[in-house]
Amino acid sequence: TPHPYKAAAMTAPIKTLSVSARVLHCLAKSGFGTVGSLLNLDRRAILMIPGMGKKGRKEVVMALYKLGIGNTAWDV
Repeated sequence: TPHPYKAAAMTAPIKTLSVSARVLHCLAKSGFGTVGSLLNLDRRAILMIPGMGKKGRKEVVMALYKLGIGNTAWDV
């Protein structure tokens, strides 16, 4: 089912997220290009992202909340 978030947020490049360079690199290296692509993951897939630890996941959660996107599988 599609997420009820603004289309602009869903199509925004991941580089627009306010996360550290390390987290951005982990996401880009794993092939994520847009914020929407991050929201298509379940908790298991998120835990399998190489180099993405608990701190990195928390950074993503906070960045998503800043975009008005909450209660996702990223919430830890």
